[in-house]
Amino acid sequence: MTFSMPAAEESNSHPGGWASIPEFARHWGLGESTVRHWVRDGKIPAVHIHGVIRIPRETLDPRNWKEGNFID
Repeated sequence: MTFSMPAAEESNSHPGGWASIPEFARHWGLGESTVRHWVRDGKIPAVHIHGVIRIPRETLDPRNWKEGNFID
């Protein structure tokens, strides 16, 4: 599975809310270290909020993905 997504704006609020790295990893059946690498490499949109990495919750919805890419 290949993920290639644009970076999210850094903000404390997001219309759909935020998911944690463990939540994203469990949802997609991935290891947390894989998700951290993908965040670091810019493959998953994410922001740091008070020192914690958060991923837009809409990335959990398979309808927002096409051919391994997140659709804005």
